[in-house]
Amino acid sequence: MKRTRENEDDYSALVSFFKKVSGTYTQSEIERLIDPVATMKIWAIRGYIGDWDSFSMNRGKNSYFYRRPTDGVFMFFHWDSDLAFQSGYRNSAFYNGASEGMKGIRPYIEQPYNLRLFKHFLATLVEDYTRDSALVSAWLQAEEDASTQYTVSTAYKNWFQSRETPANNFLGNSRNLTFAITTNSGNTITTSGQTQSLSGTAPLRVFKVEAEGHPEAQSAWTSETAWTLTGIVLAGGANLLTVNGVSEDGAILHQDTIRVNKTGNAPPVMALTATPASWQVSVFDPLVLRASESWDPDGPP
Repeated sequence: MKRTRENEDDYSALVSFFKKVSGTYTQSEIERLIDPVATMKIWAIRGYIGDWDSFSMNRGKNSYFYRRPTDGVFMFFHWDSDLAFQSGYRNSAFYNGASEGMKGIRPYIEQPYNLRLFKHFLATLVEDYTRDSALVSAWLQAEEDASTQYTVSTAYKNWFQSRETPANNFLGNSRNLTFAITTNSGNTITTSGQTQSLSGTAPLRVFKVEAEGHPEAQSAWTSETAWTLTGIVLAGGANLLTVNGVSEDGAILHQDTIRVNKTGNAPPVMALTATPASWQVSVFDPLVLRASESWDPDGPP
């Protein structure tokens, strides 16, 4: 009896992705389908090396589009950069133009939440892994020492030197912006509210903004350099809030503080978790709820 491979060859997720990117979408909608961090990272690299024969540059080709089995989200795998580092592309754009490459790539990159990520990874690349980078110099030297049958081309170091100015021009003043809390001009705040929101600015090297000791706070980028932190739970009295600008691996790059005086007592904070974490069970299975992570900002739980 003939059988189909409907389950093995299920392209419904890919079809859904194509339908979504062919129209309008919100940040939350598109990020349920594609990983922006992994995507902007590989596209910033390919843009820097002038890899024009690739998906984010002049042609819609030379990438593997991979769907992770863990969360079902798509990402790009690097493939075929044999046309990169060509001297004629030292001043080329860092992603495709209006009439070049795959339709939809440029609008996706230029979404504010993605362009900020793209520039973050490009700034990190330029400042840490290209010109005068001890790590890259050591790697090139190791390649040279590996065999007497070839010599590592100086084209790479020449590329790093000549590509630096176009990259810095593209990144602009955002690369060296001061990290600061701008809410109330950084001065002490007095409030009767249960939570506090903060706004500020950060240079491109900052990957994420966090409120130290406040994992409940939600961070977001509202522009290339502006950030917000919302939902910071306050204790009664004086709260000295420390805001950190961190790298992708969590290292603190910048820090600023602000004092918030809360009048009145702080109510307890309810935190409810479920097993399974999806909160979805059949009518025959149990749903276990726990409130053990609830806490009192003014004292022990």
